[in-house]
Amino acid sequence: MCIVCSTIPAAMALGVSAQAKQNQAKKEAAVRGEVAKKPAIPAGPTTTVVLALLLIAAALVHSKTSV
Repeated sequence: MCIVCSTIPAAMALGVSAQAKQNQAKKEAAVRGEVAKKPAIPAGPTTTVVLALLLIAAALVHSKTSV
């Protein structure tokens, strides 16, 4: 597997982990009766953008024909 393709599952795993941590923080704030702070960088949309860019990069890398 090429380096670009191997970063796709890694980026997905990091994004899912970050989203889970943000969800946990919201639940803990709700239990304490506080309003949860909005994250500076939301994990879901950021992960989506990163994965889209990696997929485009993988398509470009693999579309080149080697001689």
